[in-house]
Amino acid sequence: KQILVYQALEYPVPVFAHVPMILAPDRSKLSKRHGATGVEEFRSQGYLPEALFNYLVLLGWSPGDEQEILSRDEIIEKFSLAEVSKHAAIYDLKKLTWLNSQYINLVPLDRLVELALPFMRSAGLLGEALSAHQEDYLRRVLETIRSRARTLVELAEMATYFFRDDFDYDPKGVKKFFTLPGVAELLRKGKEALAGVEVFGTAETEAAYRRLIEAEGLSGGALIHPTRLALTGRMVGPGLFDVVALLGKERCLQRLERAAAWIEANIKPTKECHNLLSEPQRL
Repeated sequence: KQILVYQALEYPVPVFAHVPMILAPDRSKLSKRHGATGVEEFRSQGYLPEALFNYLVLLGWSPGDEQEILSRDEIIEKFSLAEVSKHAAIYDLKKLTWLNSQYINLVPLDRLVELALPFMRSAGLLGEALSAHQEDYLRRVLETIRSRARTLVELAEMATYFFRDDFDYDPKGVKKFFTLPGVAELLRKGKEALAGVEVFGTAETEAAYRRLIEAEGLSGGALIHPTRLALTGRMVGPGLFDVVALLGKERCLQRLERAAAWIEANIKPTKECHNLLSEPQRL
């Protein structure tokens, strides 16, 4: 029909081309039940514009090699209609999310701060105006956790314990690490070890903990796992001593004491558990 209109108006007829249809994973018509379908929805779910643009370009087109992460300039340089597939493309949210995680790691830190700020504010972690100290702290936090986040929503959620002290402890972590007899005393020993560190950096705090582990005859995990749970409320995360250095001495000491007091108030030691302090383990 478009060609007939051009001919009727005696305009030159352009060459028409279109990209393939985009289908759901089950090859049905794509709809809301398959996930976000609008740009605003993807934005609110924490997908980067760079990642979505990259992903959409790859639906029905390939650069002819194995490269999947492509900048806008690279796409412009490599794109050819001859490489556009005639077959329908399949929408794959897992692939998009993977691409998004790659871009969270690849974008310059200044860009990541810009993208993450609305999500940090929405989560109640930051106010509208940031001091120079707050901005520097945010940059360091994002640099530390960015490798683990798949979306900006996840990034903000992962940052919670860097900005709040009133977090809960992971119930699985409590059962696994806080029910061991002697763990409250051990956390206080960790507190004493960190209190004596003058330069509160990653290497210095780790060295203090290693000395304590050796002195007590413990395995590394016997002290490190409960400490992570005490400081972050979580069982996994970035390198523990990167977290320790970022939180700073005062907050670490407060959180270790908070956890020890919480254990004493809430945990009844189980008979089958070995006392971490009375039975040394190999380092």
